[in-house]
Amino acid sequence: MVPLLLRLRVALVALFGVLLIPIGFSSMRGLTHIVSCSAEISKPFEVTFDANGTPLLTGSSVVEAGTDPVCRSLRSDLSLRTVGPNRVEVTVPITNEGTDAWQGTVALMVGEVEIPIRIGLVPPGETRSETLVLNLPAGVTGFSGELLIGP
Repeated sequence: MVPLLLRLRVALVALFGVLLIPIGFSSMRGLTHIVSCSAEISKPFEVTFDANGTPLLTGSSVVEAGTDPVCRSLRSDLSLRTVGPNRVEVTVPITNEGTDAWQGTVALMVGEVEIPIRIGLVPPGETRSETLVLNLPAGVTGFSGELLIGP
């Protein structure tokens, strides 16, 4: 007859082993793995207003992350429209063309002011966007800024 204490220890080890089987044969990547850029990406832009007050975005409005191994699959295409006197609506979409979910920081730098943008988690193959309204001082004929995407 096997002592009770030995039987309990064997049962505990067997239970522990059974619980470890899924961990041993699976990868947590994809379940809990969220990737982010290793360096900040910045894309300068300039906005001028025509005689009707329509904002015109100059330079390339499409942001590509270049050679960063994680963020090279991110794309952003800024869009602007007038929503009232001295008010411009800016829409910042982030498209993740990669195979892993992405979460990082996104900000719009207008002059000396950095405006954080809450994009959140962007799953692979999807687009998340945020729209914000800039209240500009009266008489502004244009401004410059940068879209910042980072870790």
